[in-house]
Amino acid sequence: MIFAMHIAEGFLPPLWVAVWTLAAAPFVILGFRSLGRAITRRPDQKLPVAASGAFCFVLSAMKIPSVTGSCSHPTGVGLGTALVGPWPMMALGSMVLLFQALLLAHGGITTLGANIFSMAVVGPLVAWWVLRAGLATGLRWSTAGGVAAGVSSLTTYVVTAVQLALAHPDPASGVAGSVTKFLGIFAITQLPLSVIEGLVTSLALGWLASRSTVALPGWVGHREAPRRSLRGSIAVLAAVVVLLVAPLVARRGAEWAGADSRAADEVTAIDSDYEPWFESWWSPPSGEIEGFLFALQAAVGAAVLGYVVGARHKRLGDGADELAPSETP
Repeated sequence: MIFAMHIAEGFLPPLWVAVWTLAAAPFVILGFRSLGRAITRRPDQKLPVAASGAFCFVLSAMKIPSVTGSCSHPTGVGLGTALVGPWPMMALGSMVLLFQALLLAHGGITTLGANIFSMAVVGPLVAWWVLRAGLATGLRWSTAGGVAAGVSSLTTYVVTAVQLALAHPDPASGVAGSVTKFLGIFAITQLPLSVIEGLVTSLALGWLASRSTVALPGWVGHREAPRRSLRGSIAVLAAVVVLLVAPLVARRGAEWAGADSRAADEVTAIDSDYEPWFESWWSPPSGEIEGFLFALQAAVGAAVLGYVVGARHKRLGDGADELAPSETP
C-alpha cells in the first residue's frame, strides 16, 4: 500500500464516489475560473501562483513519521491561500491531487473527488477563514498564515475521517463510532504534522514579507511587522527538527506504514466482507521506484520555487505591483 494521506483507491463505495465528486465539482470549476481570471487580469500573479502550486507539490511529497508509528503528509494549501486566495488554491490543489493519482498511485481516481473535497476545497476555505480571523485579532500575516496552514491541514484529515465513516459505519456504534475510529488514525497522526506545516508556512511567509512590502498581498502589507529575527527563525527551525526526530526516537521499531494503510485495515475490521472494487491503473513496481517518484515530485516543485524566487527578486528590483489574492471566484 502506498504511503499516503488520501483515501486509497477502491475504498469508497460507488455511491459515495458520486456524492463527493459532485460535491467537489462546483468548487473546482469556480477555482479554475478564478485562477484563469487572476492570471489574465494580473499577469504578475503568475509568480505567486507558481510558488503556491510548487509549495503544495513539495510538501505533499514528504512522507513524515508521526507519533502514532505511521507516516502522513502535510497538504501545502495554507501558503497558497495566503498568497493568492482560496479559490485559485482549489484549482492548484486539485491539479496536485490529479497528478499524484495518475502518476504515483497516491490516492486514487475513484476517490479523487473525496480527496479534492477534503484537501483542495475544505483546506483552502478553512485556511482563508482562519487567516482572516487571525489578521482581525492583530496577528502578523506570516503568523496568521502559519496558524491557518496548521488548522487547515488538520481539518483536511478530520474531513477524511468523516468521509470514511459515512461510507463505512460501524455495525454496533454507527457513523459516530466509525468517526472516532478514523479520527484516531488520521487526526492524531496529523496533529504534529500540522504543527510542522504551520511553522514551515510561517517561516516561508515571513521570508516573503522580509524581502519587500511589494512581495505581500496588498491587503495585508501594512499588517506585517519588520523582518523576523535570525534567533526567532532558528528557534522555529529547531522546533521543526525536534518534531521530525521525536517520533523516530519514541517509536523505535514501528513499521511506519501510511495512514491510509491503517485506514484500509480499519475498513476491513468494520466490514470484513468489503473488498476494494477498483485498483490503480498503475503502481510503482517497487518501494525504491516509489521513493524516486516522490523525490522527483519534490524536486520539480523545488525547481519551480527556485525559479519563482529568482524571478521575484528581479521583479522586486524593478518595482513590481503588489499582489492581490482572489477572495471570490
